[in-house]
Amino acid sequence: MTYRTADSGRGAHGWRGSRLGRVYRHRTTRSDRGAALIEAAIILPVLMVFLLGIIEFGLVYATGATATGASRTGARLAVATFGPNKAAITGSVQGPADLVADQVSGDLTALTSAVPIGMVIYKANSSGAPTGGYPSSTASMSGGCTADCMRYTWNTSTKKFTPSGGPGWNLSTNDVCLPASTASVGVWVLIRHSYLTKLIGQYNFVEGRTVMRLEPLPGDQC
Repeated sequence: MTYRTADSGRGAHGWRGSRLGRVYRHRTTRSDRGAALIEAAIILPVLMVFLLGIIEFGLVYATGATATGASRTGARLAVATFGPNKAAITGSVQGPADLVADQVSGDLTALTSAVPIGMVIYKANSSGAPTGGYPSSTASMSGGCTADCMRYTWNTSTKKFTPSGGPGWNLSTNDVCLPASTASVGVWVLIRHSYLTKLIGQYNFVEGRTVMRLEPLPGDQC
């Protein structure tokens, strides 16, 4: 006796080739797409925050590098103009300091998303700081710099630093004929950097500072 099984209707490719199989594949595809969209919705914001953080860090770093470079340029000029022959030294340092301030102002024109606040030109102590310490890293630049220094603030109209007081610095106190006791000059620059995304705040203050020893004169010129 021969028995014959009923046709399952699955066709040559089994149940996957049937209507049920096509429905299953369709649902699986939609499920995979939905899972991918959910994963993208979770991951993309994290990636965007990470990317924006890299951009913010890069801009802050660029501002700091510009501030340091400007202070270095000013210090190079200061070591040559703040230590002339003793016979030519007469009282106030305002003239040479203004030249340094103009030089620093020119270097800060490359700033992006940042505005200079002020700068200080000072006679550095043994630790490289001005007498009384550095001014506060705020818009007012209060405190610090109690002797042998000049203060400058940024003029947004002229795009230059202008004198804003300070105790002054008499160049006659600098003995450029004795290298062992030659003074050092420092330039401190303060810049307000505005954050691009505002994710971590509105702005931050960035400093740049350079200290160099005054150029001593040869013995035959003293």
